[in-house]
Order: sequence, then C-alpha cells, then structure tokens
Amino acid sequence: MMPLCLLQASPADQLSSITSQFFDYVKLLLILVAILVMAYLSVRYFLPRIFGLQQAAGAGPIQVVARFVMEPRKTLYIVKIGEDTYLMGTSDTEIYYFTSLDAKALEPFLRQHPTPPPPGMDFARLLRRTPKE
Repeated sequence: MMPLCLLQASPADQLSSITSQFFDYVKLLLILVAILVMAYLSVRYFLPRIFGLQQAAGAGPIQVVARFVMEPRKTLYIVKIGEDTYLMGTSDTEIYYFTSLDAKALEPFLRQHPTPPPPGMDFARLLRRTPKE
C-alpha cells in the first residue's frame, strides 16, 4: 500500500488543474465567438451572393411590374424587360409565356393599382434599419 501522503495532490498540481479549467473555459468562449462571427459573415455577405439578393428591386433590365396569386402555387406576373411587357404564369414546376402586352395601354392601370414590393424586400429594408453595433 502507498502512504496516504503520496495520494494527496500537491498545491502545484491543484493550481495547474484550476488554470487548466480556466483556459478550457476561455477556449470555449473563443470558439463561441468565432462561430458567431462566421454566422454573421455568412448571413451578411455569403448568402446574399448565393441567392442573388443583392440586386435591388427594379434594378436591371428585368422588372416584375405586377403579381397576382391565383392559387397557392400558381401565379400570374406582368414582367417588363427593357421596353417590352409580357404576361407570364408560373406553377410548381413550370414557367409559361402567355402574351406580349401593350405597355402604353397598361401604364394607367398600373398607376391606379400599384403592386406592393415583395415580402423579402420589406424584411431586407427592416434589417438595414436595425442599429449596427
């Protein structure tokens, strides 16, 4: 049998155990901060590039002028591409081209019935208004 005095930890061993636990805690906090920074960067910079969300509504040659939901997965769109205007439809799996529309005849109707921006744009505006730290 070993003497009892050899089984007790020395003060130096106890101190190294405490500092070891402290450093483990600090490492855990640093890893958590790194994960939060990576999450912020991915939401702020990488996801908009992947999903094409950086282009503002109405920017570029293609604009969705009006949208009408017929059923949960069937929608009609009036799309303006350059100077031409088209009526298009979508379903779960396909996009349909119906006809070309006269843009001049359509303008008074569109002024009377403005289309609200898509919900994604409202949320993006809301995110831009939040205070940045």
